[in-house]
Amino acid sequence: MNVVYPSSRVDNNLLNQYSKSIRGNDKESMYALSVQIKKQICASYKGILFEDKEVRVAFKAILDRYPKIEYVLESSLGKEYILRLQEALRDE
Repeated sequence: MNVVYPSSRVDNNLLNQYSKSIRGNDKESMYALSVQIKKQICASYKGILFEDKEVRVAFKAILDRYPKIEYVLESSLGKEYILRLQEALRDE
């Protein structure tokens, strides 16, 4: 997580529970825990970083082709997330 969201902080116990729910294929727990993890990330991250240029280019291509995805992300993660995402996806 800290690779994509530098300085983000998520409780390790929460991450362990999430990993356990994945291994156990417990979809209800996965969803509930992912919402909690998302809230902690959004409350603590300072920006978005794509270390792999190919991933950044591919992600940008998806958003360029399907721009309404940004509306979905914004409704869940907020306008500030979209602004940081757009900044992270800018060409170098």
